[in-house]
Amino acid sequence: MKKKSVLIIDKQKNMLNIYKNMINWDDYGYEVLAIIDNEKAAISSYGEYLYDLIITDTDLKEGNGLSLISRIKKIQQNVRIVVISQDIDYETVRMAMKLGAYDYFAKSKLRYSDFITLLNELNAMDKNEPSNDEDELQRLMGLIRDKQKIDENRILKAIDIEKYPLLSQPYQMVLFRLDHVWNLFHTVISKEDKEFLHDEVRYELEKTFKDIPYRTLLFSKKHSGIVLIPPTDIEILKNKAKTLLHNLESGTGYTFSLTISTPVHGIDAFYQQYQKTLHYHNWKFYDGDNSVCLMQDKDDFNNLIQSDLSLLTSQLLKINIRELSKTALIKEEILAYFNLHKINPEQVITYFNDVLLMIFNQHYNIQKLRSGDIDMMFLVLSKVETLTELSQYMDQCFNQVAHWLFEDNSNKYKKNVNKILLYIEANLDKKITLEMIANELNLSEIHISRMFKTETGFNLINYINEHKMERALELMANKRVKIKEIALNVGFDNQLYFNKVFKKIYKVSPSIYRKGL
Repeated sequence: MKKKSVLIIDKQKNMLNIYKNMINWDDYGYEVLAIIDNEKAAISSYGEYLYDLIITDTDLKEGNGLSLISRIKKIQQNVRIVVISQDIDYETVRMAMKLGAYDYFAKSKLRYSDFITLLNELNAMDKNEPSNDEDELQRLMGLIRDKQKIDENRILKAIDIEKYPLLSQPYQMVLFRLDHVWNLFHTVISKEDKEFLHDEVRYELEKTFKDIPYRTLLFSKKHSGIVLIPPTDIEILKNKAKTLLHNLESGTGYTFSLTISTPVHGIDAFYQQYQKTLHYHNWKFYDGDNSVCLMQDKDDFNNLIQSDLSLLTSQLLKINIRELSKTALIKEEILAYFNLHKINPEQVITYFNDVLLMIFNQHYNIQKLRSGDIDMMFLVLSKVETLTELSQYMDQCFNQVAHWLFEDNSNKYKKNVNKILLYIEANLDKKITLEMIANELNLSEIHISRMFKTETGFNLINYINEHKMERALELMANKRVKIKEIALNVGFDNQLYFNKVFKKIYKVSPSIYRKGL
């Protein structure tokens, strides 16, 4: 009989061992599958696995238990959630129960008998419910793919040698996975389409490998899994892989990527080889969608040396709406470094995650007001699968952050001053005069000058010139553009006057500055 799954959510990782060892979960038909320390990851994991029982604290590393209960109940109303927390105040208990918690315990008073009573109650309620016949090995494979720590002995125990006889002999793994699965499953593919996708993938796999004896198909999810095959000539596998990818795209309308492992032998090798094949599947990050990775032809990834990027990182942190083109160039230089050195894709994603985190930490007001949007930004970033996708998504992120910063800065000023700032940003390529701004706002020149100085602390003409010169610096990075052309592009039809303003601000002439680039 299949055991019921348990998810533990607690910021104290040591609580996993405490909960696991407090009773023999097997005796009551349950097993602890995963422990997570924050709300966002818990929601994502639950949406994927729909655990039978959730045990959560109210105080989490990120987010909180009460919000977690509310969000999970929206996914599955009937899920059993038990709160075990240091907080035992009446209001917290009342809110937890109101949101749908099944029970509530204080950590300091928790005893093994409490768990026994709880599980007996739940089993009595579930007595007449139908069981789930999902294959245990395939379920554990899905958890490993999602980076849950699964004991190797559980994998060995789940392998039925009569069902999977090939695992007692030499074999290879062909790992298949739908490209951009998270984005597709959350925005495009319906529940009915998932079933169709699963059936179509199974059909194409069976058709492709039908001439290979003892082949075994294992799905870890409806969209991904492995085909176990005896060691096969690599040229034959290359041709089959090419045909399979073409047929999958034709049959489903979506692209897939494959990783073909090196041969191994025996049940004992399964766990490590599956993990290794998943790891090498990350070469798709550099090879792109609809790709085939041959493990025998690939080296492992290199580790990121943070000091190599310290200067470029510091430049990224200076993001603002006026220099988004410069930010994009810096980002591309960083991505070129990652591509050249083939840095571990997980470290690449972590790098940009940390960059965004540093930016938000510098601007607490944005972090406070945009917490939901920021959480989603980090979540989507964590699901990026290729270097090309990362480049495009980071452009979106930096653009959004720059606008948040500009809006936050604009909120400091009155409406008319914000109109002045926007007018200047939109017209840096023109000759901007006080008269033009005054006409735009239908105010006098004297009034707008005094108002701007009072609100911002800057002389309006000086502010305009400084921002024009910042734009000029960006243009100077391209040495094919003449200084005269740069002057015209920032609204100066007189190059001598442009030179004078530039030197007043940067203490050197434009030509000398460019020689130093």
